[in-house]
Amino acid sequence: MIGEKLRAARRAQGLSLNDIAGKAAISTATLSRIETSKQALDLALFLRLAAILELNAGQLIQGENEVVLKSGLVQAISSLQFDERMELWQQLTEAARRRKAVGPRRETRKLAMQIEELLAQLDFLREEIESVRRRIVIRR
Repeated sequence: MIGEKLRAARRAQGLSLNDIAGKAAISTATLSRIETSKQALDLALFLRLAAILELNAGQLIQGENEVVLKSGLVQAISSLQFDERMELWQQLTEAARRRKAVGPRRETRKLAMQIEELLAQLDFLREEIESVRRRIVIRR
């Protein structure tokens, strides 16, 4: 597993969780959960940890998913310079944010329409109540 490989590389270099977590700008608890496969690892952090440990990203993934390895994607990403990999991650992240933003916006619009409908119903009921109240006052 990737987490186990990260831990083995860190230990082989005589580095502590604090050393790597500090350089990666994450908590030691997060790094520990990653190393024990209790937390998912996004691409940016994966590439950052690989760079900090001076590892080839392909080495960390080898054996994890043969389909990805055979597709050449790992080799292509790992052959990129660090800045190029970070730009790739930023583009992927931005695309993911745009996709996620569509869902919440749609949900917000739907809720806004429901609120508008409820307010219209309240206005209608308020007018009906006033109408009944006027009729009661007139009869007295």
